[in-house]
Amino acid sequence: MCEIFVAVTSNCSKAPSATSSDYAAPLGEWPFLSLAELAEAVRARTGWGAKKYSVRQAVYDLAKLRGKKLAKRKDQSRRYVSDPSGVRTMCACLLLREKVIKPLLAGVVRPTGRPPKVLNPLDRHYVNLREELNRTFETIGLAA
Repeated sequence: MCEIFVAVTSNCSKAPSATSSDYAAPLGEWPFLSLAELAEAVRARTGWGAKKYSVRQAVYDLAKLRGKKLAKRKDQSRRYVSDPSGVRTMCACLLLREKVIKPLLAGVVRPTGRPPKVLNPLDRHYVNLREELNRTFETIGLAA
């Protein structure tokens, strides 16, 4: 389902704010996409072919989005809309995955070398999160 987040929230380069309208229509045709248009938009943004991301996969992803109340069907049509709060939620999920979860997991898997002499405050936060994540893994028995 993250592929559809990438297509729908392609201009989420900064954290979404409650008053920002930058996220209301990230795709040119969104908020009124048909399933075929959505599948084509995902393929265009990810570089995948029709076999890797078909309309059937778009149907599945859109059903998940509808179940989470992030998208809904436009009245009496085969097109779908997402309100700005749904797009903000998708942006937040995508940013969290790209900027927090991936760097944390990369640090957990790959042991870090000698730390630098001067740490940026953001780097210090990542180190603290990584250490806490390691302690959590030990507590639940996932640590090697």
